[in-house]
Amino acid sequence: MNTLTPRTAEQERQFWRQQLHEEVRLQRLQLPTLPELTQKLRQIVSDNNAPVRTLAQVIQTDPSLSTRITQAANAAWMGLESANSLETAITRLGYNAVRGMVYNHCLSRLFRERQTGPLRDELRKIWLRATLTGAYGQRLALHLNIENSHALLAGLLHNIGALPVLSLFAQHKKQLAGKLDLMHWLIAEEQGALGEMILRQWQVPEDLIPVPKGILTDHPERPTQVIDLARISLLLAIWYETPDSTVPRIDQVPAMQRLRMTLPQLEKFLQESRRDIGEFIQLLQA
Repeated sequence: MNTLTPRTAEQERQFWRQQLHEEVRLQRLQLPTLPELTQKLRQIVSDNNAPVRTLAQVIQTDPSLSTRITQAANAAWMGLESANSLETAITRLGYNAVRGMVYNHCLSRLFRERQTGPLRDELRKIWLRATLTGAYGQRLALHLNIENSHALLAGLLHNIGALPVLSLFAQHKKQLAGKLDLMHWLIAEEQGALGEMILRQWQVPEDLIPVPKGILTDHPERPTQVIDLARISLLLAIWYETPDSTVPRIDQVPAMQRLRMTLPQLEKFLQESRRDIGEFIQLLQA
């Protein structure tokens, strides 16, 4: 580690930014990895021709995950009869939504395992933002009749790049104790690139890899439908976190225009889906 002591706030920011890059490069930081079960499920789900029964048999080895998927399929906003088997639940949700539930299950464990010590509040906020964004993405994709969407997974994974920053703070807790402004700056500056790196390592679907960077701007380098859905969902998640706030004026956001969604349509969507969103968020955070 560089032993030079930074003197100004800007020097300190650049010092720890360089330190973060170095420790990631040298693999000194604890980066999030996928459990074996999730890797196995990822391989099955990535094959759209894989039998539902094969997927159900693997999911059944984790009762908690089985319950989540069945509950998601039976959620009121699905508007269908109850799924009385895991295979029926998988068929109803579709492989992309099931993939999202599998990753949500994995991510919830990752966050829960790390929620100790002084960083637990920051981890909780990051996970809340991820689940809110994922829930809005999934519901918005249904509302817009967008099929085969990775909207749920895009929301859940969009801020995964914040975890290496928190690992840096955990590893250097004496030097970085109480430096929340520095933490937030590093997350804002680095989570896009770090998130993209992690998603490549996890071998997620290709259209998800640009999401951590693309979601942070109104003008992504290569706009895609999944990035636009994620961008709107993130703005709605931020709005949701502020009780009694008015509907955000995001009708001029380029992503809204590309999705051909007007402000009255958005307001109607929010009014109709608020209870359902709350129900789905509780499921994702269970």
